[in-house]
Amino acid sequence: MSAWAARPRGFTLVEVMVAVFVMTVGLLGIAALQITSKQTNFEALQRMTASQLAQEMLERIRANPGQLTVYTNNGAGRKFDVETLAEAGAAAPCSVDPVTNTPVNCLASQIAEFDLYEISLAISGVTEQASTGSGTPTGGLLSPWMCIEGPATAPGNVTVAVVWRGATALGSTPADACGKDMERYDSADGVAGVYRRVLSVDIYLE
Repeated sequence: MSAWAARPRGFTLVEVMVAVFVMTVGLLGIAALQITSKQTNFEALQRMTASQLAQEMLERIRANPGQLTVYTNNGAGRKFDVETLAEAGAAAPCSVDPVTNTPVNCLASQIAEFDLYEISLAISGVTEQASTGSGTPTGGLLSPWMCIEGPATAPGNVTVAVVWRGATALGSTPADACGKDMERYDSADGVAGVYRRVLSVDIYLE
């Protein structure tokens, strides 16, 4: 028998192990990339939602400037989410058209209260629910909070800040004070505010 016939054929165990290792590292890299991509998309969607809600709140204030005292809690500042307004007994303050979902025969102050009620539902996702009929909110923001700051009456600058919980911890917390001391934005080990995200917009009312 020749020397060539005695040689083993195929891959050695070491080569197989190296190939499996390389493939595993590659798959782990792809999985990590997908996770990062999903987190980035989630953050972008939450920020876009926050921007839309803040702009909508400002537009409602702009449309009813005579009730600035209601929106800003008589200049003291208003901070709320859907639970906060529910605890305060807030609800649709007057008749609401079931088709257009707009207040009917309301006073200007009641329209302002209705605006706060509507926005509180929107930031918490209550206005968007699963099609299964379970009543589970599917929209809004994660652990939302909203702050409205401004004078009791115009003229003056009005600021609306929307806060939510981000997907990843930040190295530093936002300077805006809205939601600053709330535990819902702390890390699991108690580091304060590292998951807090803030978007604020403002207008000047004449």
